[in-house]
Amino acid sequence: MSPPGSISVRARFRAVPGVLVDGQPTELRVDASGALVVSTGGGGVVIVQFGVPTSFDTGGVLAASGVIRATPGTLLDVNGFNQPGAVRFFQLFDSAVVPADGAVPVVLPIRVPANTHFSISFADSQGRSFSTGISWACSSTQLIKTLALPLMLLNAQHRSP
Repeated sequence: MSPPGSISVRARFRAVPGVLVDGQPTELRVDASGALVVSTGGGGVVIVQFGVPTSFDTGGVLAASGVIRATPGTLLDVNGFNQPGAVRFFQLFDSAVVPADGAVPVVLPIRVPANTHFSISFADSQGRSFSTGISWACSSTQLIKTLALPLMLLNAQHRSP
């Protein structure tokens, strides 16, 4: 039985003694290009579970920073809008709380001109993993966090590791 909020995927594998037992949970294998590696032929069924994506957004309210996820997770994509006023930098942090000014973002900051939409997608690479949590900030400086006025609307999709 799958835990709530998860999807079960069934994939055939070729049974090799001592490696897998029918019904044993395991991770899917992918090759260097990210393509799923599937063995054809005999063997049992492996049940793989992964989290269903969850959305975060600022609810149509301008914000300067926030926590997308307060536990470890994988960020799939982010869409936002920088209100008129000034160029800002969208920054992401591997943190369960919004860090103090002076913190260094873990992903290259995105320069967002005033009155402009922006979008970042990690979904093609199966997401960007964050080991502590996922937080963000609207900064007036590029390489370190300098909290700016609440000028951004944000929507993000994330999932459990």
